[in-house]
Amino acid sequence: MTGPDPGDPVTRPLVLTRARLLGDDAPVDLLLRDGRVQAVGAGAADAAGPAAERVDLDGRTVRPASGTSTRT
Repeated sequence: MTGPDPGDPVTRPLVLTRARLLGDDAPVDLLLRDGRVQAVGAGAADAAGPAAERVDLDGRTVRPASGTSTRT
């Protein structure tokens, strides 16, 4: 059995650049790994590495999906 394919869009890191968070006017970068936010802010894009997909949100607002829990 092998591990996940690093090129698989589900397992590949995703960086959302210039995203706005609810209640904040300044755009930020978000790093998502395995469907969870891993980093927020200036270092998020750098922490993702070269294999990450990058999507420029051009100031669009992001929020948690309804019905999700922030508890782990």
